[in-house]
Amino acid sequence: MLKKTLTVVACALLCGAVLAQQAALIGKSAEVKGLVTVSDGSTVRSVLDGAPVVDGTRYVTSSNGTVLLRMDNGCDVRLQPNQALVVRDKDDCPALWAAIQNVGDKAVAGFLGGGAGLALLGATAATAALLRSGNNGSPPPI
Repeated sequence: MLKKTLTVVACALLCGAVLAQQAALIGKSAEVKGLVTVSDGSTVRSVLDGAPVVDGTRYVTSSNGTVLLRMDNGCDVRLQPNQALVVRDKDDCPALWAAIQNVGDKAVAGFLGGGAGLALLGATAATAALLRSGNNGSPPPI
């Protein structure tokens, strides 16, 4: 009898933990065009029309991707190419719209914006110029 009770208690705890880990569904995706991905922190997958929008997930559109997120609270949030958004159930429409971020060329711009990036860019340009001119790197004759 004690063994059955422990089994029932263990199952109840495990089932409760599984249910607690399930995130809230807060909308649906629509009008998906091009490549759009969604990430929950451990997995990344492509977004399809009608897929559920889950609280806390991050949507990212590629250079040719767009998606309309129809939230259960009445908000329609459209992501254009090279944009990202982490959806939060607690956010109202203005907060969701304000949370949209532009992505894409920022990683390159951020890298090149630093001193090391500019030095690398300069060295690469100088090397390319030397290669194009046929110069082998030795000083010109006097």
